[in-house]
Amino acid sequence: MIAHIISLQEYAVWRDLVTNLNVILRTWESNNRVTEALHKLLRYLFVPIYDKLGWIQQPTHSDLDKLLRSVVLDKLGEAGYNEVIEVAKTRFQEFLMDRDSLPRDLRRVVFKLVMRNGGEQEYNTMVALFNEAIEPEDKTAALWAIGLSKQPELIRRALVRL
Repeated sequence: MIAHIISLQEYAVWRDLVTNLNVILRTWESNNRVTEALHKLLRYLFVPIYDKLGWIQQPTHSDLDKLLRSVVLDKLGEAGYNEVIEVAKTRFQEFLMDRDSLPRDLRRVVFKLVMRNGGEQEYNTMVALFNEAIEPEDKTAALWAIGLSKQPELIRRALVRL
């Protein structure tokens, strides 16, 4: 059954699966053993799709593949898949040098992964992005990412400051 699911590359199927897995993850987030087991399952399910889609939209990829890519990157990053986290950090640094280097459909997930795996420096950079953003979706993505920091003090600071 799982092998059949993994072979599917349909956005709607994976989006529905992710929605349900998110409920389970939130329910058990205080239990590290269960959370790690769920993260292992996420890595098992999503790595094969990540291997097919990667980070870059190819001419053979559909618009649904583009949507699926964001879901896959988000879940693998949340599950601690180091390769995705490191590429997100690299892509973020490239974005800071050249705003056109990161497609709009990946900004939200890259910002999230950078903040979830960063600290003070990433917070300051994200606040600057929020303040400088011209496009509402970039402003929203930066603000959303700030709220996903693993450091409560940074979130508190953002609530007072922003």
